[in-house]
Amino acid sequence: MATAVFPREPLKESEPHLETTPIRVKGILAATDLSPQATRALKIAARLAKRLHARLHLLYTIAPQLYLAETGALTPELQRLECSFDRYSA
Repeated sequence: MATAVFPREPLKESEPHLETTPIRVKGILAATDLSPQATRALKIAARLAKRLHARLHLLYTIAPQLYLAETGALTPELQRLECSFDRYSA
């Protein structure tokens, strides 16, 4: 099977291209859930921000908890908290 090869046009002197044009990074956004993988990624983001003289913005995420007041349905974590509260408040 033959592949088509297209001739590459030479770059003009005034055209920016990735190999020689410097870029300026103003900020880096690093999201974390404090897991070991996210912590490793955060360390890399911090080193990169320092090296590029950029701001490092952190976004901490958590899983939402569901509480339905009308039905009294509680998530397992809230049920444990409620039981703990009942034991200590009695």
